[in-house]
Amino acid sequence: MKLIIFGAGDFAKLMRSYFESYTKFRVIAYCVDDRYCSDSKFDGLELIPRSKLVTYKNKVKVFVAMGYKSMRARADVYEALRADSYQFASFISPLAQVDAKASIGGNVIILHGAVIEPFAKISSNTFINSSVTICHHCMIDKHCFIAANSVVGGYTHIGEKSFLGFNSTILQKLLVAEETLVAASSTILNNTMPHGKYIGTPAILASEHSTLGIQIKE
Repeated sequence: MKLIIFGAGDFAKLMRSYFESYTKFRVIAYCVDDRYCSDSKFDGLELIPRSKLVTYKNKVKVFVAMGYKSMRARADVYEALRADSYQFASFISPLAQVDAKASIGGNVIILHGAVIEPFAKISSNTFINSSVTICHHCMIDKHCFIAANSVVGGYTHIGEKSFLGFNSTILQKLLVAEETLVAASSTILNNTMPHGKYIGTPAILASEHSTLGIQIKE
């Protein structure tokens, strides 16, 4: 089972390690947009420009391993490749607990110790870090990042391109609107507004980022 990872940074190297340590996938190359392809190698493998990725189409699966520096950028890359009918892999750690009645999309990461309860839905291109709990009947929309030790209560809906920081807590039956940024160790008690940054316990709206979306320094 051959895999090409889209990305050429620490996150891409990390995902290569996970795939090759815990699955039957073998990473054969990395890929980046043409304007960033100044080298021919990365992490000991071929680094191919996006324009040449088509030569591997229908022969391998692809995994988009772009970090959260720009949430909109990682969403755009995934959607462009999906529109071109590439097939995506997901990584679900054997040390995670994912109920058989949960729904998992493509290009999803679920790391060690995560718990995905029955009837939860994890949409495509979403990152679930270690020791996260996604409770029953949750809906996690596309392109989200949920950092380690976070908890999302039952029946809560997390909107697209949202970012939940370390140790964040989202109560049950809430709507976390699209592009919400929840700061580390914050607790959401009420529905959020789109494009808002929320901080504290209970969390309050601290700023907004509608122009550029969520951008986090790596």
